[in-house]
Amino acid sequence: MRYLSIFQPAKPVSGPPSEENMAAMMKLIKDMTLSGELVLTGGIGKRETAGFTVTRKGDRFDVQAPPDTAWMRAGGFAILEARDRAHAIEQAKRFMQTGEDGTCEMIEISMPPPM
Repeated sequence: MRYLSIFQPAKPVSGPPSEENMAAMMKLIKDMTLSGELVLTGGIGKRETAGFTVTRKGDRFDVQAPPDTAWMRAGGFAILEARDRAHAIEQAKRFMQTGEDGTCEMIEISMPPPM
């Protein structure tokens, strides 16, 4: 099973992670990549300044900035390979122990059938 994990810190991001936090994250990223649990990871910008939506209605496309929502903070994402839901929860907990308080949204990714 694959999961999209999106992390949102509890407080607004005021700068880069501390050296201690960054070292812990890099170790976890290395360990999870080597074990095959981590497929891809990266940072994400603030949705209210770096995000937008593209909507289609018939032949018309509309591009808009998202509404001003203070709760949408910058954070990061990961695509995780997990045995099951319980394993995905453990992976999220391991990641969240490396840094500050926040929320990890876990979304199961539906994989296409083999061709």
